[in-house]
Amino acid sequence: MQRVRSYTSLWQPILVVVLFFGSVYYAIMAANNRDLLWWWPWFEEMPAEVAIYRAGERTVITPDSPEYAPLVEAINESLSRRRGYLNLGLSEPTLQEYMTEATVIELAYPALVSMHSQYRLVPFDGLLIPLEGRYSDWYVVFISQEGQYIAGALQLATTDPIRDALMDSGYW
Repeated sequence: MQRVRSYTSLWQPILVVVLFFGSVYYAIMAANNRDLLWWWPWFEEMPAEVAIYRAGERTVITPDSPEYAPLVEAINESLSRRRGYLNLGLSEPTLQEYMTEATVIELAYPALVSMHSQYRLVPFDGLLIPLEGRYSDWYVVFISQEGQYIAGALQLATTDPIRDALMDSGYW
């Protein structure tokens, strides 16, 4: 009678360990962020209005404007490409500088919206994206709740799609 040797595949225990630690990581992130879809990168919310501040001049773009759809698409594309979260606050002097001297975009949402993220973002109803001026080269986004900017800033990979959309529509 011939003995059959049984070989244990090395891949099975490795797969079990990887799946276990992957599941633990997912569960910890989901619990920490209070969001089961924390890994979902895309942002598709539509603001009630987009205000462009350029050297003190304010231009409001609403959903019935022809520039609205391409600009919001570019903004959502940039917001979907997040790089990190910075411990950076928005002071009153910096906000005044943005509104009077720099180029920034301010988004106002009709209700609180959420963004899936690994950074535990709070629901917000406004965003401020500096395109020129202080912190613009860091690609930051300041978040507001009920008109008050909160501490911390989301960092994007780039704001180039927003700049391109502004150039295409003649606002830059």
